[in-house]
Amino acid sequence: NGVSSIPFFFNKEQLQSIVNRYKQQDPNSQVKIEVVPLEGVIQTLQESNDQQLEKIVLVPSQESLKFLQGLSQNQLQRPNQ
Repeated sequence: NGVSSIPFFFNKEQLQSIVNRYKQQDPNSQVKIEVVPLEGVIQTLQESNDQQLEKIVLVPSQESLKFLQGLSQNQLQRPNQ
């Protein structure tokens, strides 16, 4: 969509899959990966007004997404509880 983002992954395999696909599209590209503590990211988001922070996108693991989808389906099946 033309908007740059800074993805933060919680799962190494998911990150590696994205990197591999990117490398297939552009084999000469360089990918910079940094491992940072989540607490530091949260603290920075709370305390800083840096515009670059608006580009951060937290990418949940597939397991987390499946869990949340399961919760949503349960709520649809049991409304008003």
